Amino acid sequence: MDFFAKKHGMDCGREFRAVLEGVAREFGIHLPNGNGRTRPKEPPKHIRTLAERGISERTAQAFRVREEAGDHQVTHKIIFPVTGPDGQVIGEKTHKTGNVKAGPIQLYPWGVLKKDGLIYLVNGEPSVWRAYEAGYRNVLCCTGGEQNFKPEWADLFHGRSARIAYDHDETGRKGMEKVAGILHGKVASVEVVVWPEGTPEKHDAEDWLNAGHKLEELTFRMWEPVPKIVTVASPQRRVDFPLELPDSVWRGVVRDYRDMLARTTEASDAFHLFTFKTCIGSAIGRRAYVRYGLPLYGNLYACLVGKTAESRKSTSLRHGERTAREADPSWRVLHGLSSAEGLLSQLADPWEKKGRKGEVVAEGGTTDKRLLVWLGELSSLLKKARQDSVSNLLPILAEAYDSPPSLSLPTKLDPITASEPHISLLAASTPAWLEDLQDRDIMAGFANRFAFILGEPKPPIAWPSPPDAGLYAKVIAHISDVLLWLPDSLEVTMTGSARDLWSEFYVRWKSQVWPDEMFGALVQRIPDITLKIALIYAVLEKRTQIAPDILTAAIDAGGYCVASTQRIFTDFHATRESKLEGRILEVLKAGPVKFGDLHRAVGGRYSTLELNRALDALVKSGQIWRQEQGGTVIYGLSTEE
Repeated sequence: MDFFAKKHGMDCGREFRAVLEGVAREFGIHLPNGNGRTRPKEPPKHIRTLAERGISERTAQAFRVREEAGDHQVTHKIIFPVTGPDGQVIGEKTHKTGNVKAGPIQLYPWGVLKKDGLIYLVNGEPSVWRAYEAGYRNVLCCTGGEQNFKPEWADLFHGRSARIAYDHDETGRKGMEKVAGILHGKVASVEVVVWPEGTPEKHDAEDWLNAGHKLEELTFRMWEPVPKIVTVASPQRRVDFPLELPDSVWRGVVRDYRDMLARTTEASDAFHLFTFKTCIGSAIGRRAYVRYGLPLYGNLYACLVGKTAESRKSTSLRHGERTAREADPSWRVLHGLSSAEGLLSQLADPWEKKGRKGEVVAEGGTTDKRLLVWLGELSSLLKKARQDSVSNLLPILAEAYDSPPSLSLPTKLDPITASEPHISLLAASTPAWLEDLQDRDIMAGFANRFAFILGEPKPPIAWPSPPDAGLYAKVIAHISDVLLWLPDSLEVTMTGSARDLWSEFYVRWKSQVWPDEMFGALVQRIPDITLKIALIYAVLEKRTQIAPDILTAAIDAGGYCVASTQRIFTDFHATRESKLEGRILEVLKAGPVKFGDLHRAVGGRYSTLELNRALDALVKSGQIWRQEQGGTVIYGLSTEE
């Protein structure tokens, strides 16, 4: 006993029971339980062989893993050396036996930390080996399990991004929370795995890889600590955001762009801000992103809303396009949109068609997947999308907003695939045109991808001047320099203080209660839009991290989007509903009408949801009656007694 205790650095007097249990494990002795009876002998734990785990001899040799016959503890032994940070072997571990020969707990393998970039943290050495087998050289674990990760290790991860994929069980979840909390603030970003619905309990990274998946196919979410400041007051029924842009949004080249056009157009400065952001976000492409669960890129969908001629929406669009194109002549703009096929053909992967003799008879496609779609009127897109032949247009645009790995159309003759698309959209509208925006467009998630920007024209400029030449040259030079500086793929992260600010903002945002469900759906993606704006600010300032000053500017810009949406749609929906109710009453003057006939009579611009809502309101107010006859619902005007 004394020899065993000294060998393993234990105190036999103070840790007698632990020493006793260690000796028992070592020599297969079954200890008596508390009442003096010998514990029943447990069968050996089943251990899969390396071959059963999909681990080759080549990988086993790389980690110096060997296999031996089992004993009373395990059916099969997997033994491997454990090294310290200097690469020297400090002990030997047998998988799943609980032995104490491996020395102090270590990171395994230490060599992963010698490389920069993303690191995956998994639970268990076999997951490390299986990942190595699959080609990964950036995966490590803790030899003592997920609960024994040491706080002093956090500094070793400085500047890297960490993704934690521990087991799909309660122990794994608690381990991820602990390790993420240790790494937070030390690493560029830390994410935890979100196992797919239906994943078996105790499923781990090794099982995921053995099922034929890749680690990149796992879904991860950005880990956030419990906010230090949580000020959730009682929700208010209406939250008013100011319809003004604070000075915080006018930073660096963005301010120069505004000043460049000060004497050139009467267009609202808000139009200039969001036009410029949308154009530059498009030109940046997928070369920069923020990890927000999945990568979030800087492609924006913006709709400028104002009176037709007086608000100068198109003027603002033209200046934004001209500036971005001057800085990057290869950047492309598509004016107008006719179909989903027409959109994806602009982004299709390179292809060629060969003749009978193997000669190339046709070719096309592009490797530049950046595209800004410019719509003079949003209503033209909405009306076109109502046609059966192009009914897939809005779903494709809704999907493109999230910059998926690819977009495709399985056409009968020539299927179109566009890998890594980066689609931005600039549109204009008047409040009246937005009547073509139906409930299904909002609730199905197309309209809430837009930043709706309300702008009032500035005071009249009788004799507009050209854009300021000096500022124009400065803006073009700056954008060109930024695009040269930007690498092919840059993950823009947040500083610790910015993350705290974002946590506070997000908690407050989620506590809001909006005027109605429709308005809540319209502003649902404001946090996403805010992060996209912050990303564009950071890139324009050649920063690899979003600091609180940048995030504050983005939050203020996002607040302007909410204020615009409030003023556009609160009154708009009230007016639209009153118009619909008036139309219903007009139709019913001719006599009772079936629901289907009534829907056709009031016009297809109103959805079934809108019609039912209006009918319910009129029934409750006593203006009309409703009856069901043989499964058919009939409505009619109420008559006074």
